[in-house]
Amino acid sequence: MNRRDGSIEKGAQNLPGNWESSKFNLPASLVEGIPQIGEHDTAVLMHNDGVVQGLSEVPFMQDVERWGVLTIGTGLGNARFTNRRKENGKDDRKVREKEEKENGEKKAKKGKD
Repeated sequence: MNRRDGSIEKGAQNLPGNWESSKFNLPASLVEGIPQIGEHDTAVLMHNDGVVQGLSEVPFMQDVERWGVLTIGTGLGNARFTNRRKENGKDDRKVREKEEKENGEKKAKKGKD
């Protein structure tokens, strides 16, 4: 289990050394060891293997509403994903916000009449 700062809270029992120490931060250690890749600063995002594997499948899973992955290695990993519905190629949330705004404007105009 990862903390927000990138340190490992628990689940590192299969790794050599004390990866769960509050003094060890894998993303920070990687950036320190590899400060640049080409002409770019190194950026490291750490997540569990199920999430990373699932994110790689997002482009291929657009025709389903919900889906998940299960990884099996030295332990079990999993992740669950929900695709947002799109209307005319736009994010459903944005469409709802626009409709709510338009409905509010119609009600305000009707109240003035």
